[in-house]
Amino acid sequence: MLSLTPLKTRVAIADSKSAGTWVDGFELVSGPGDVPAAITLAVGVDGTGAACITSLSSTDVANAQWRHRVVYRPAGAAQWEQPVEIVGFSGASRSVRVTDVAVAPNGVAVVLADRYDAPPDARIGSLFVSSHSPGGSWTTPQQVTSSVSGAAELGLDAAGNATIAWVHRWQTVPSMLHSIRVVTRTAAGAISPQTALTKESGSANSLSLCLAVNASGAAALGTQVISQASQANVTTRPSQTGSWGPFAPLFTDATAASSAPRSVAVSPGGTSYALYWRQGPFVVTNDVIGMSRCAAGGAWVSPTNLSVPNMQMSNGLIAMYGEDAIAVYTGAIGFGGGNPGIEILQAGRWRSSAPGPEAPVDLVPQGTRRLLTQVIGDNAGSVVVTETVFGGTTPRTFVLTFDRVLPIRFRLVDAGPANAVVFSRDGFTVATAGSDNTARLFHTSNGQQRFTVTHTAPVNAVAFSPNGLAVATASDDKTARLTTIGGTETLRLTHDDRVTTVTMSADGLRLATGSADGTARIAEPGSTNPPRTLDHDGAVHAVAFSPDGTRLATACNDGTARLFNTQTGAQLLTFPHDGPVHALAFTPDGTRLATACHDGTARLF
Repeated sequence: MLSLTPLKTRVAIADSKSAGTWVDGFELVSGPGDVPAAITLAVGVDGTGAACITSLSSTDVANAQWRHRVVYRPAGAAQWEQPVEIVGFSGASRSVRVTDVAVAPNGVAVVLADRYDAPPDARIGSLFVSSHSPGGSWTTPQQVTSSVSGAAELGLDAAGNATIAWVHRWQTVPSMLHSIRVVTRTAAGAISPQTALTKESGSANSLSLCLAVNASGAAALGTQVISQASQANVTTRPSQTGSWGPFAPLFTDATAASSAPRSVAVSPGGTSYALYWRQGPFVVTNDVIGMSRCAAGGAWVSPTNLSVPNMQMSNGLIAMYGEDAIAVYTGAIGFGGGNPGIEILQAGRWRSSAPGPEAPVDLVPQGTRRLLTQVIGDNAGSVVVTETVFGGTTPRTFVLTFDRVLPIRFRLVDAGPANAVVFSRDGFTVATAGSDNTARLFHTSNGQQRFTVTHTAPVNAVAFSPNGLAVATASDDKTARLTTIGGTETLRLTHDDRVTTVTMSADGLRLATGSADGTARIAEPGSTNPPRTLDHDGAVHAVAFSPDGTRLATACNDGTARLFNTQTGAQLLTFPHDGPVHALAFTPDGTRLATACHDGTARLF
């Protein structure tokens, strides 16, 4: 808000620069008939940004109409595109409108926004979805439902396929009753039929909603099911195209006077976490905050309290750090009997290897009321919190970064000497190549072993696919293999001698190997095309794709580095050296090649 008299507002998007400064990259200031009131923002791992801006038609909030506009910023760009309206001014509403935004790792952005079609107090409307692909524009909004009544949430997998869930009004008279419905939407825009996850008969009623989807499409959803009391229920889905399981109640009317889910999250490996608020069971003021989790394909474990008793919860969110969950929440300790309590902002961690969450820690000094907007965990164990602080006369928004607030260090255990180690692109997994005939994958969050790839001789090299969902291995058993994170072998290349090296192109379409048999080979996973064989006059020690994947460089024991066309296998250039060449690498733009030679030199071509 810029001023009260006259009322003038502004929404903006700022980027954090060096020395902790913030610089506005986009802003929208109110004008006649257009009063920006809210903004929802999401940023992808590649820096792609998307936001939805909600505006009022006038400063008469009780009777104003609402509309939604969207903006997009491509990865690496400094400027945001011009706003595009996806939902025009609709019926007047006294309730806050529904919006959600998500950006997939591939730069696909999806926005969910509602349109209010009913009288001001009816609290029901339509839900629309639009998407923006890199290099494209916002798609024509598609109507998902005409009966959203309250919350609606959106989640994306790595390809930009969406899962959309909302509170659905299934009965209006004689009383308003609600259910939870979901649809999926492919990155190409195909929307599935609606599925009701909770009952739509009798007096069945479900109100709140929280949704999470991981990169593989595994999902978790929580809601509050109304029976004699209101209790937290959770369910999971194994994949984007899989089926939702039945809801599991975290509590019954005998174990809680009331309960509700506040946040859910899904780890890269498919473990689901839920953060809940619980009251009672015997004293209605005995509030606690806690967590439960469900391993992929398993059942939800018994809820575990996280906070101290008599902890009134304002709100809370879960951020994932690899396979570990970090719950951040606000509330008040010691409330009740007219005592408002002491306001807190705390975080608690549940390591994937532990049976329950660790004791929470204060992130800031106690005493000031706060409301969380967003919580993000990065690959280094830091937590970024966006919050509204209600100290003083005017609420203010802050972004706080807690560097390694919950640190972790561990030793990876490998049987026998390790020959190579590599991180996945997202940093959540590390792979080792071992002399014990195995490649092992570990969670970087806790050091727990994820799975192994077994050969019949020592493993010399290991490489991840660009999306992190598969790992390539090279072994003395004369084979190179491509194995999914789930443990399924999808490709095997056989040489006439030990395989010394393996790599994958940046687009994931090609895999290259080098062998002591004097050849390098290029294969196309998932294709019926036979591998191309590139002949040399000695053992091949290293291979590297150019950034665009059109060329392959090889380092050979015959004293040469060579450059090949990856589509045809034709040799393009030879770089002579005075001894065996052991390693090489392209510059990021692919215009130069560096080599390391046994003659004591490194060279740049």
